[in-house]
Amino acid sequence: MAPGNALDLPWKIERQPGWRWLFAALLLAVLASLVLAFAPLNTQETVSGESEPRPSATVEPDSAPIGAKVRTDRLSLVQSEGWRMAWILTIPVVVCLIPLLASARMRRPLAIGAAALLGPAIVVTGLSIGPYYLPSEILMIIAAFRVRAPARRNGHAEP
Repeated sequence: MAPGNALDLPWKIERQPGWRWLFAALLLAVLASLVLAFAPLNTQETVSGESEPRPSATVEPDSAPIGAKVRTDRLSLVQSEGWRMAWILTIPVVVCLIPLLASARMRRPLAIGAAALLGPAIVVTGLSIGPYYLPSEILMIIAAFRVRAPARRNGHAEP
């Protein structure tokens, strides 16, 4: 590795075109998953005297009894849905990680496949968690066009 390079990876990924796009897509997917899992994005309101809290959309100002207190809590997805939601949020991260871990020859087809998986997932999840992964999808599409197979010499790929 050249002395000026800051990234010292165990494999020769830094010399292959397009790997930075894949790495950036992975970092954005990790960031989106962390924000979705732990940022207080959900609102939950509890009316005093009720046994079960209900989402804020179901509490109307006139529906609470007179003199009842309404308490509003901000919860993360992990707090409101449990740790199974954290496991679900790792799926886009794994999809973005697979092309980086693959051999140079398989990197482009896997980047195309990852982009093909992330796109419909973003559309299906629509207005909930999908838009958080849109930057990763854009970078994965760019990476799919930028990643190239290694040059061949005498019928064999370069190491």
